[in-house]
Amino acid sequence: MKIRVLANRFNVHPTTVLTHVERAGVPRHSDHGKWDDAMLAEAASRYEQGHSLATIGKHFGVHAKTVATRLRAEGVQLRPRRGWA
Repeated sequence: MKIRVLANRFNVHPTTVLTHVERAGVPRHSDHGKWDDAMLAEAASRYEQGHSLATIGKHFGVHAKTVATRLRAEGVQLRPRRGWA
């Protein structure tokens, strides 16, 4: 389960959930979140077609920052954010 889901369920801060998860020795990340080559290619293609990081993130069920990190790791040049020089 996602940390935020657990935090909301038990009405505690996400940091509290993380503390308990770490104390219990539960790994925070698992292989189900890894992208294979086809997923990376699709994400890169969508980005190059003009889709936003947020839109791609919603498609894959991850945060826009995760998409940016994964695309950068694959050598994709990211567009500057609107309003940034």
